[in-house]
Amino acid sequence: MLPSRRSTRIINPRPPIITRQTPLRFSIPQPPPRIAKPTLEIPADKILDSKDLNDVFPLLRPTDMLGLDLDETIIEMPQMLGRTVWFEWHLAILCDKYKADFARALDETVVIYNKIHAHTLAQAVQEETATLVHEFHKLCNSVIAITSRGAQLQDHTPRQLACAKITFKTGKHGAISMQFNASEFSSLHEGIMYCSGGKNKPACFAEFIQTLPETERPKRLVFIDDKRSYIEDMRNKSEQLNIEFLGIHYRRIEHKIAEFDPAIATKQLEVFAEEARLISDDEARALLSMQNLWRDAKKARLELR
Repeated sequence: MLPSRRSTRIINPRPPIITRQTPLRFSIPQPPPRIAKPTLEIPADKILDSKDLNDVFPLLRPTDMLGLDLDETIIEMPQMLGRTVWFEWHLAILCDKYKADFARALDETVVIYNKIHAHTLAQAVQEETATLVHEFHKLCNSVIAITSRGAQLQDHTPRQLACAKITFKTGKHGAISMQFNASEFSSLHEGIMYCSGGKNKPACFAEFIQTLPETERPKRLVFIDDKRSYIEDMRNKSEQLNIEFLGIHYRRIEHKIAEFDPAIATKQLEVFAEEARLISDDEARALLSMQNLWRDAKKARLELR
């Protein structure tokens, strides 16, 4: 007997009707509430320690000039060769080699340093540094980079900053170009003050301030650097210029100074001198490990004879 049509009919259930009274079965997640960071207390010496550039925001005023060091504060080299700790180590080695002839040791170290930086890339010290610098430009009257680098690197430094998506060219003083008397290789270019040595930072800053009309001079300088001695020098110069001062000793990558390995940097310099290319720390370690294996194997063969 054939089944009837009634028994074979498929009944499609009606979709539920959602009315205003029907509660929805999902909810939109809400972002967590922002917890404001407490403002750091300013000590008597007007120098704060910090490992996070975000700490600076609550301290800034619209009338401030913000001075930012570059190396180990805004950007860093991806390899040990070319970092400030390498520069200081190499300078000390040459001073010992040339019997404390500091001028000769310095000249040779600077030449090598500049050649490295003509080739190397750079990366931001903090992941969000580019965003922070952009926000600093909005908050302050002016933002300027104040670096120990010499003017020989004024073509390569913007390129390195661009690797980290950072620029000072769009700032208030980005269009000003001038030469300073503090050093043969000190200048202002695209919002970056090249002081040709950390000890020249106060002199270059003072010379720049004196070129500004009285109405455009900053009420206060906020200066961020990874070297406390340079901050102290800038504080003393600001006081002489009757400019209020606040210093931030930025200590985020101090641990990398302790991790510096001269053997790795030396191997990187050897490859750079021979092949005109920069190798990573890991690649330098691998080459050193291979050298050690060959040396041990050679020593073993000699002992077997």
